Amino acid sequence: MPAWLDGVEPPLHVEQVLACFAEGIFVADARRRILAVNPAFSIITGFTPADVTGATMSRLNGARMDAAACRVMWRVLRSTGHWRGELSYCTSAGVQLPLALSLSAVRDEHAVLTHYVGVFSDLSERKAEEERMVFRAQHDALTGLPNRYLLGERLTRALATASGHAGPVALLFLDLDRFKLINDSLGHRVGDLLLRSVAARLQSLIRPVDTVARVGGDEFVLLLPHVEQSDVPATMAQRIISAMAEPYDIEGECLSIGASVGISMYPADAADADMLTRNADSAMYNAKARGGNCFEFYTAKLTSRAVERLILENSLRSGLEHDEFFLFYQPLVALPTGRVVGAEALLRWSHPMLGILGPDRFIPTAEETGLIVDIGEWVLRRACFQNSLWQRQGLRPIRVSVNVSARQCRSQLVSAVSSALADSALDARYLALELTETTLMGDVGDTLHKLKALGVQLSIDDFGIGYSSLGYLKRFPIDNLKVDKSLIAEIGIGDRNSSIAGATIALAHSLNLTVTAEGAYAAWQGRYLRERGCDLVQGYYFSRPLPPHKLASLLRDGRAVRLGPGYMRSDT
Repeated sequence: MPAWLDGVEPPLHVEQVLACFAEGIFVADARRRILAVNPAFSIITGFTPADVTGATMSRLNGARMDAAACRVMWRVLRSTGHWRGELSYCTSAGVQLPLALSLSAVRDEHAVLTHYVGVFSDLSERKAEEERMVFRAQHDALTGLPNRYLLGERLTRALATASGHAGPVALLFLDLDRFKLINDSLGHRVGDLLLRSVAARLQSLIRPVDTVARVGGDEFVLLLPHVEQSDVPATMAQRIISAMAEPYDIEGECLSIGASVGISMYPADAADADMLTRNADSAMYNAKARGGNCFEFYTAKLTSRAVERLILENSLRSGLEHDEFFLFYQPLVALPTGRVVGAEALLRWSHPMLGILGPDRFIPTAEETGLIVDIGEWVLRRACFQNSLWQRQGLRPIRVSVNVSARQCRSQLVSAVSSALADSALDARYLALELTETTLMGDVGDTLHKLKALGVQLSIDDFGIGYSSLGYLKRFPIDNLKVDKSLIAEIGIGDRNSSIAGATIALAHSLNLTVTAEGAYAAWQGRYLRERGCDLVQGYYFSRPLPPHKLASLLRDGRAVRLGPGYMRSDT
């Protein structure tokens, strides 16, 4: 017994020591026949000592180690006395296990090989964790789809294969229409569930060789390698649009979205992966600019539009900081009297490179970047100060309407309104906030009641084209319905179309709400609305949006805007 064990009772035996190891251990003779194994050997492999005693060591490495690797292992073992590596081993149950094996050659005092000793451990858990880490690095955590990194790898391989005459490659860039409104209104939980449903639908459309990836937010990319027929990309894009248009049932909510798809082709549209992706992105934005729910192929003209979009993204904040935004005001006319009783504040941007921009050019970008909250607060404060200034100039008081986005409702809107009113010394009754129907779908009841307590008026904008519901008309403290211009445009185009506008007016009045019709461009529309009892109207027939000083002149003049035969149209 070694001196350092002297006095230890009872004495330790080799079998006891080996039984303590969690690693599998075996001992073989010089002819590689297994002589003994420890208990962990049987636990890991499923073979008992009786099963392997007398068998050769090839029982451990023959199943999944090719002949060349096996020869290298024995050559290293003979020359160095040690070998370490990984191999796959088939258990008694037929399961392949990854093992980490360490082999040692034992020699006597005459350097004669007498035994081999092997120690191995099961790598299954480590390998599984490595695979999980690789998966997480290459896949989107929410949907499980490939992410931008894995898409890039597959796209690079697809282009390399295509350059060897395997056929063109198509890249489809997809952005969901109306998703941000749903996400902002109903919350991120509903938005996440919707994105998972979208991912599942997209996966059901593709071939095994295709890839669908989520590259961020509500943006997805489809990679179609080996496009053998020219109509495949367009057919796939239309299938996507149709699939996305089917309603989604998310936690009891029936949600409808659309999809805008951009398509670029290799090698026709791009020479590398980055250019192919940028071109598909540009085509997608062009589809969205057309109103969405459609697809576009890339053309060279789209490059300039992509540059413009990048310029807008980079200059929005500086535009706000350098006071490049300004407001126009479109008069609201009381139909019973023909007098201007209010105005809607409309945002414009004097861009140093692109000139005067209307909101349709930059508001979507502001929504995407989150700057819509800061811009919306600027509009609110500027409109309140301007209205207060008109009153201090002795002009007849009017109510000014300000559009409010869904994002603003989810931020500190009440405090922003309260601060704007206090700083401008404007009475709250001269401020109206216009909210879309989609905004009302979110958890905004508490916010609306607090706003109403301040004394401001609340109006539903674009009524009749969204998720119209009598429920929120009764549930929320709404004062006014603003009938969308598309319904006003249909007045006179068949009895059915005209009756929709009339019925909407009657409905609002039955709920003690006032009604504003927007987009009136002809005298006969004004007459129809007046006959149906519509309270307010705005549109180009009465006045285009005006700068503050021109609206002030209109208010100072005090003339009525007249309707019908024998009346004069306002010349402002």
